[in-house]
Amino acid sequence: MLSLSPELLAITVVVFLFMVYVLNIILYKPIFAFLKSRESVSLDYQNKIEGLSKKIEEFDQESRESLLKAREEAKQIRGQKVKEVNLKVDQEIAIFKRQMLSSRKVELEELEVQKNAVLEEVKKDLPEFSKLLSNKLV
Repeated sequence: MLSLSPELLAITVVVFLFMVYVLNIILYKPIFAFLKSRESVSLDYQNKIEGLSKKIEEFDQESRESLLKAREEAKQIRGQKVKEVNLKVDQEIAIFKRQMLSSRKVELEELEVQKNAVLEEVKKDLPEFSKLLSNKLV
């Protein structure tokens, strides 16, 4: 049958431990070092991504604030321009009213002159007209 020899067992254990030690030095330590460096690089990238995400959020917030501010300024400018235009229109309407009133006054004066001229003409022709009328009535 199978027999276990203590010397063979001891040599196997010693060889096994020696191989674990050698593999640890040659293979496992470099692999673990590579994994740790990879993990640190990954954490660095993750931190950079988080930092960039915060910057993007800040820029986004700043752009929204700038947009709101620009809209408010545009409202103010638009309101100011509307006031200016309304003032200018009111001034032009006042000027137009004055012109219309002055032209109306001139026309009324012309009509008064024409009325007076017609009245004078009628007054001149009144004696003749009364003679003709009395001749027709008789």
